[in-house]
Amino acid sequence: MGRNTDRAFELLGIALHAPLFAPEALAQIREAAEARVRKDLGNPNQVAMGAFFAHGFPGHPYGRSVDGDLVTLAAIDHADIVAHHRRTITRGNLRVAVVGAIGADALGDALDRAFLDLPVAESAPPPLTRMAGLGERIVTRLDAPQSTIYFGRPGIMRHDPDFAAAAVANHCLGGSQVTSRLFRELRELRGLCYAVWTGLYVPDAACGIVGSTSTPNAKVPEALDVIAAEIARLARDGVDAEELATAKGYLVGSHSLRFDSSSSIANHLLTLQLEGRARSWLDARNAAIAAVTREDVARAVHRLVGDGSLLVTIAGDPPAA
Repeated sequence: MGRNTDRAFELLGIALHAPLFAPEALAQIREAAEARVRKDLGNPNQVAMGAFFAHGFPGHPYGRSVDGDLVTLAAIDHADIVAHHRRTITRGNLRVAVVGAIGADALGDALDRAFLDLPVAESAPPPLTRMAGLGERIVTRLDAPQSTIYFGRPGIMRHDPDFAAAAVANHCLGGSQVTSRLFRELRELRGLCYAVWTGLYVPDAACGIVGSTSTPNAKVPEALDVIAAEIARLARDGVDAEELATAKGYLVGSHSLRFDSSSSIANHLLTLQLEGRARSWLDARNAAIAAVTREDVARAVHRLVGDGSLLVTIAGDPPAA
């Protein structure tokens, strides 16, 4: 233990259970948040992403920006902040991960002192939901030389037996900025973009596969055609043995690079708790990836792609449909 450990945990406890919420501090935070929202109104990436989740999860917390908007930010008052703190900063909601030179007994005592005064209640999780808007194409007009495109559809939950195969399929489609099919087709062969990516979206109450790219306004129709064609080709042809081996090798080999500092290790330990996983998953994860077969990928792709319809949002000034 360091010489400041006791005082650090004491201050942590005070900050959590007895914050001042000083009016001048809240005003500064509100002003900064409003400035960030105003800036994002002209940012094609932020606008396309916001539209994607708003249309994909209408009426659900996942459909709302964590930054709020100018109307909601202006409406929040001191009582709202205090009520939200009492409702959410509780021992029932608390998850703790610690990495450092402290023993278990000393850490337990320190955590008890820091968090004992917090209420016990636990917040209800968000209701399960499914991505909506498939087949829709929403355009938000912005005066910009390029358009940002977001696209996606429902996916596979993180605890599903096919999740490891879905991770491999995603890596082949757009999860790599070097070897993925979308990178090769959109950037290397056609020069339509600088970068393109896809990822598995797996919060607690939903799942999806989501991707994005930016391209000159005039090239938006071509880029969308290529994306749709590559998704269809993956569903039709699957992956070959070399592509499968490359994807699994990267996903397994790169995993250890995420544990290169105390903060990254603590972050992973916290993520395990938030995802409801045991620490043994850190070993089981690579084994699950390594065991994925071409048949597993084909099954996962079938579930991911479905009929191929996508929710697409575009921010920029593309040609009219």
